[in-house]
Amino acid sequence: MRLNTFIMVFVISFVAFNAFSADNVKLYKDYYYGQSRASIAKMSGVESCDELEENGLCIFDHSFAGSKWDLIFGFGSGGLESVYLMQDFDADDFAKVVGAIVNNGYALLMMQSGGKIFDVVARANTDKDVEDSVKKFGMAGLQRGEITYSYATLPKKVPEGVENLSQLMAKLPDSTRGVDLDLMADEDDETFTSLMFYAPVMDEKARKKKVQESKESF
Repeated sequence: MRLNTFIMVFVISFVAFNAFSADNVKLYKDYYYGQSRASIAKMSGVESCDELEENGLCIFDHSFAGSKWDLIFGFGSGGLESVYLMQDFDADDFAKVVGAIVNNGYALLMMQSGGKIFDVVARANTDKDVEDSVKKFGMAGLQRGEITYSYATLPKKVPEGVENLSQLMAKLPDSTRGVDLDLMADEDDETFTSLMFYAPVMDEKARKKKVQESKESF
């Protein structure tokens, strides 16, 4: 499918499904937030990839949504924090990825493109034609060849009285799962697609903890 045709027929779906519930926050497939590097290194197909990330671990030719990806594990001091998938951009594959995301229970919450941020939560409170606005922003970003879609799982009972994404995130449970879908170009103008699976609530708690523990005098 040519990119121009893809842009014309591409429709953003943002639907709230049932939230994930487990003792550990699942990031992607069998990988969980905080999982140790040692345990992942022992898994089938996992290999070192220092050329992509310092002390990196990867799986090449990983299958997702009917195509092949490079899978990269992102570790922090507390263990696994994110899982990345990357491939060269393909319009058909991109559409399949969007379908896979929403069909796994993720809702579109934010878009970023051209230095602008589209807060879907905030706009839903003020824009009666928010779906049309989402589509227009999305198509402009796709034409620009640079856009990020941010999705997250939501509980069965979505928190009420929230005016924007920040207020919503403050009320979501630790088990919330997030995924960012990126379309971008590198320095050689080669376009590629990336996915980042993460735990937004747990990430924010870890960030606040680091701030609180930073007590160096100066």
